[in-house]
Amino acid sequence: MSKSITKTQTPSVHTMTTHRLNLAIKAALFGVAVLPLSVWAQENTQTDANSDAKDTKTPVVYLDAITVTAAPSAPVSRFDTDVTGLGKTVKTADTLAKEQVQGIRDLVRYETGVSVVEQGRGGSSGFAIHGVDKNRVGITVDGIAQIQSYKDESTKRAGAGSGAMNEIEIENIAAVAINKGGNALEAGSGALGGSVAFHTKDVSDVLKSGKNLGAQSKTTYNSKNDHFSQTLAAAGKTERVEAMVQYTYRKGKENKAHSDLNGINQSLYRLGAWQQKYDLRKPNELFAGTSYITESCLASDDPKSCVQYPYVYTKARPDGIGNRNFSELSDAEKAQYLASTHPHEVVSAKDYTGTYRLLPDPMDYRSDSYLARLNIKITPNLVSKLLLEDTKQTYNIRDMRHCSYHGARLGNDGKPANGGSIVLCDDYQEYLNANDASQALFRPGANDAPIPKLAYARSSVFNQEHGKTRYGLSFEFKPDTPWFKQAKLNLHQQNIQIINHDIKKSCSQYPKVDLNCGISEIGHYEYQNNYRYKEGRASLTGKLDFNFDLLGQHDLTVLAGADKVKSQFRANNPRRTIIDTTQGDAIIDESTLTAQEQAKFKQSGAAWIVKNRLGRLEEKDACGNANECERAPIHGSNQYVGINNLYTPNDYVDLSFGGRLDKQRIHSTDSNIISKTYTNKSYNFGAAVHLTPDFSLLYKTAKGFRTPSFYELYNYNSTAAQHKNDPDVSFPKRAVDVKPETSNTNEYGFRYQHPWGDVEMSMFKSRYKDMLDKAIPNLTKAQQEYCKAHLDSNECVGNPPTPKTSDEVFANLYNATIKGVSVKGKLDLHAMTSKLPDGLEMTLGYGHTKLGKFDYIAPKDADGWYQARPAFWDAITPARYVVGLNYDHPSQVWGIGTTLTHSKQKDENELSALRIRNGKRETQTLTHTIPKAYTLLDMTGYYSPTESITARLGINNVLNTRYTTWEAARQLPSEAASSTQSTRYIAPGRSYFASLEMKF
Repeated sequence: MSKSITKTQTPSVHTMTTHRLNLAIKAALFGVAVLPLSVWAQENTQTDANSDAKDTKTPVVYLDAITVTAAPSAPVSRFDTDVTGLGKTVKTADTLAKEQVQGIRDLVRYETGVSVVEQGRGGSSGFAIHGVDKNRVGITVDGIAQIQSYKDESTKRAGAGSGAMNEIEIENIAAVAINKGGNALEAGSGALGGSVAFHTKDVSDVLKSGKNLGAQSKTTYNSKNDHFSQTLAAAGKTERVEAMVQYTYRKGKENKAHSDLNGINQSLYRLGAWQQKYDLRKPNELFAGTSYITESCLASDDPKSCVQYPYVYTKARPDGIGNRNFSELSDAEKAQYLASTHPHEVVSAKDYTGTYRLLPDPMDYRSDSYLARLNIKITPNLVSKLLLEDTKQTYNIRDMRHCSYHGARLGNDGKPANGGSIVLCDDYQEYLNANDASQALFRPGANDAPIPKLAYARSSVFNQEHGKTRYGLSFEFKPDTPWFKQAKLNLHQQNIQIINHDIKKSCSQYPKVDLNCGISEIGHYEYQNNYRYKEGRASLTGKLDFNFDLLGQHDLTVLAGADKVKSQFRANNPRRTIIDTTQGDAIIDESTLTAQEQAKFKQSGAAWIVKNRLGRLEEKDACGNANECERAPIHGSNQYVGINNLYTPNDYVDLSFGGRLDKQRIHSTDSNIISKTYTNKSYNFGAAVHLTPDFSLLYKTAKGFRTPSFYELYNYNSTAAQHKNDPDVSFPKRAVDVKPETSNTNEYGFRYQHPWGDVEMSMFKSRYKDMLDKAIPNLTKAQQEYCKAHLDSNECVGNPPTPKTSDEVFANLYNATIKGVSVKGKLDLHAMTSKLPDGLEMTLGYGHTKLGKFDYIAPKDADGWYQARPAFWDAITPARYVVGLNYDHPSQVWGIGTTLTHSKQKDENELSALRIRNGKRETQTLTHTIPKAYTLLDMTGYYSPTESITARLGINNVLNTRYTTWEAARQLPSEAASSTQSTRYIAPGRSYFASLEMKF
């Protein structure tokens, strides 16, 4: 079957920005092109000056023109906002290159306590840290919040959208800071369990030290998913201007299946059709009473050759033959007998479609990313910086769970059974029912498909487009004052949108699947569910850094900022199908025929004459009305001020403390969304007590918060919509007023530092309050009284009355506590013993998170909850050990490394969720698939034959271990995942990575 992926022609996010993007890129390229001329002129001027200097024998006059450029420093460190560094990891561009990071999954591959939330359709939905995930872990780029995870829950299009979040182009990043624990002081709303802050490359990250012109190229390949990438960058600078432009292209496929699954075949039973011509109970007995010819046969010279018999659906058991034996049947009767049972097919696991598919869905992935910067030195102390970033990612996936055929009903033994309860193929909106008498007989024309819905192969495709455009302008001022370090002002405009296309079609002859076929014959159809979620954000932030002595050393930072965001959701669901207009009125009355036609009809010997089938294209948008398919935009604004101070009163104590005040307003013209202003206060405090020069005790506490996401605000109680203007009804259609979620993280630890390395250990506890989730409250007393008096009301179910599914709302549902332990270490083995080579080091990591407490919050206006199914437990990542052994030759020409990762099995106590059903608390199992513990060995190496060229090689999963990560397995109960078969989530086996980096 073809693996090419179809794409709709829906305009992408780039349609409105292409012209501006091209202009900006051309301008940046022009700037880079002009820079060499400026540099050449400057160098010639310097040469002339040098010549004059020699003539006058003044050998030092030209020295002031020499500029020494140091290697770029990382824009962030573990200790820039907190003296303890607890729970924080910083990875620079060099670290990312050494770890062969190609995306966010590689970014946290060796990071304990952090994982990526798999979205199920190729993309991701953010990170999981300290037991929370998605919108509860803040993601920022240069301090700007990224798009929220969104699924519409408010309309008939419930579940619309994938919940995917845009992924960051790693090649555009100079450093990444991963914070574990509440971090609202830095990241604002959303940093409940932690944050991931990306910092974009600048010109100095492309230019080599001391050079005025530079270019880079990086080419990578990973056999795990045939991932290929190419990055090209160029940069240049003069005394006052510097610029860079970078382009990154990526393409890839789905993760390959483990080699253990190669060569496997799978079988299936499908619903078929057969022509009921003979009554097999009697020798060569035709069903003459059901024979027919079509209207077109009346013009045939031999109408007898046109005679046909109705087609019927296949069954679990063959057609009855009475007292006859199979050997007694004629060849034609044997063929009919065998054709009457469900067709059984054996296909490769690669080509199998259906619920029991073993392999991952085929996917085509592509990404294009542009980054351009222009820095202008206005004065020796003031620099302005312009930035342009544009990224587009596409994921095109064929959903192979969706059968390319119509499945037969099976019994509990997996064999066909008439009336069996197991149906492995969803008919989607085709409504094909083999037991329906109205669908029992089909009278096709001579050249028509026997039963159109069975004749054509079915397909399902998910196309997903992520688009991001960002413009930035910033000013950096560094005065010549020792106590005033710098001032920064940043202005950004960012637009991100996620477009989802869910396409189901049937228009190619089975078994061939043509994803690009057109709709032209009776039985063809194409159904689309298209969703677009967009966030536009404008932000203005400022920062002042001071350094002074007052009863000790102070590094004081003052923060302020404001942003505006607009959230939009839109859907459209076009349906196109070709129907048979003669269905239900196909029989032609013989009396309406001409004499010649009657003669032809009698000559045929058929019992009936039917009309020629005539197809008609039907088109509609299943959205129904605008209220179901497009929500009124939500507008948000936020202003904040904050302060953070790193204070060293003496040689024995370091302190950090800060606070932040956020004022966020949400408003919308949608009457079901409450316009509200949220005021949140957050803080952090850290202390490092140095008992000896080598040993320190550490303590850190920090607060995080999260205001309701747009996904949660758009959800509302929709009961009694038809009575919303009736003041006497106790079921008003209303928005639910909710409080922000909050977290408080306390972490205790110690750090031992020595010339041979350092070891750090800590224990943490995060308390989460007022956590939002979906639930159905019990009926209020007023609602109960209303239902007792109106038993026939649409708003009331049962007697005594109980809530309805449509009463579900987002509410502050529960409180929880997460606790755990973290260990980090880095050892210089040569410093420990000179017997080991210089450059040999070991890294250690361990992280374990577990559930402490959990309890529900009583609803405001009802006596408890009727139903609640929070998905809190599955975001807790299993314990993980990471041990690395690396050798870098002192010359830095070559190096090798190995990393051993051991992940423990998910704690069974975290797979039994405390949920509420019919008003009673009960324990429910999240999933029946629990990945086993596994151990992986990875190897890497690099070689730099020259200062400008570095080649890297890597082998992941050297031992070819067969394993499944919890991050993949937790998709099994998720609506976003497309299968219930755990084998499709088995990780790839041994794979190889290679890259070639050139920097001139």
